[in-house]
Amino acid sequence: MNSQRLHLLNNVILITIDSLSASDMSIYGYHRNTTPFISDFSKTCYVFNSMYANSNSTYPGIYSILTGKYPTKNNLNNLISFFINLFKGKNIIDLLKREGYQILIIAALDKVFISAKNKVFSINPTTNLYISLSSKKNITYTKLFLNNIFKKAFELLEKAKSPFFFWLHIYPPHAPYLPSERFRGRFLLENSFNDAISQKPYINKFYSKEMQPEIYKLRCRYNEQILDVDFSIGKLFNLLKQEGFMQNTIIIITSDHGEIFEKGFMGHGGRYLYNPLIRIPLLIHLPGNRERKMIRTNAQQVDILPTILDILGFDIPKWIDGKSLKHSMDNTSQINEPVFSIGRFFHKVRWQSEVNPIAVVHDDYKLIYQPGQIYDELYNITDDPAETQNLSRDEVERTKLLKHLIKTAILKYNN
Repeated sequence: MNSQRLHLLNNVILITIDSLSASDMSIYGYHRNTTPFISDFSKTCYVFNSMYANSNSTYPGIYSILTGKYPTKNNLNNLISFFINLFKGKNIIDLLKREGYQILIIAALDKVFISAKNKVFSINPTTNLYISLSSKKNITYTKLFLNNIFKKAFELLEKAKSPFFFWLHIYPPHAPYLPSERFRGRFLLENSFNDAISQKPYINKFYSKEMQPEIYKLRCRYNEQILDVDFSIGKLFNLLKQEGFMQNTIIIITSDHGEIFEKGFMGHGGRYLYNPLIRIPLLIHLPGNRERKMIRTNAQQVDILPTILDILGFDIPKWIDGKSLKHSMDNTSQINEPVFSIGRFFHKVRWQSEVNPIAVVHDDYKLIYQPGQIYDELYNITDDPAETQNLSRDEVERTKLLKHLIKTAILKYNN
């Protein structure tokens, strides 16, 4: 990419994949081939190796992506509060609509399926889906959810008018992990964990060491569902090629948060901020890209909106917390900016936010700060990517420095 901005008529497609951890993607070195299409597509992308979610759960993560703001003072942990805060304005939808972009949305979230074309929104509850998944019948997300997501996406894209902004949020591989028959058995041959009921006792729960073999099996199903999603994305991109969108469309693939199957916890949310939960993918494809460029710069979800605006040549509003990644894309140089992630804490106690853990990644180190706890967790994530050796007692000054970054950027944050 040269230093000039892309023409304003370039479309933007933002794909967010729910619960997709970089730790379980073959493009990021995972031992299973879970993302063959995305890996192939990455050959024409800027691939960010150190991309972090600003939270470990969906609504605050999506909020940061769409607004460029940290999810610190807003009650974002339920659907109603998410929509109230998101549609106040000051988000990518509002900014690009003002510039003449057609707005297209397909978002499959926890309890609703949202589709939108400009100002016409359709919000449908997914209660029937959950009733079906709670049955003992062998029903998969592909039949009831994944196919519907992409069917609606095809319908919108076939009638889209440039320039458009299309946000596509894909709910699988969110738990329960129910891959279609085509992919079930790729990584787990035995006939287990084939329905929602058998998986429910383990999801978003702590577990003992003796249960690790069962958790390993669930991770296999999760990996199969990632493969399922990857295949569907491949079909979507075939449509983009057929419709001629690849020549004038910026495409971004990322996630809202990751998923963990270790350290005695399975799922996401809660008080853990280890890398499987918050290190997520970020791929950016620009028209004319012909090669893969690996970017080592630390990045976070609040950086996505200013990066899009910067690439398109629009001004970046001062209320955005993130920074454009365009400089790193131009120069493929590493810029050591701190990035932050906040544990799910968005209920309020006596009208004040109750803060759980907050993590900061800076240089080779990661600090997980738990307000009120005696000891913090400090890891050298370059030498110790599995986060096994807590260095906080040995590197007291570094711990203080990183804690200061958290207190300055997050705990004293003002909307």
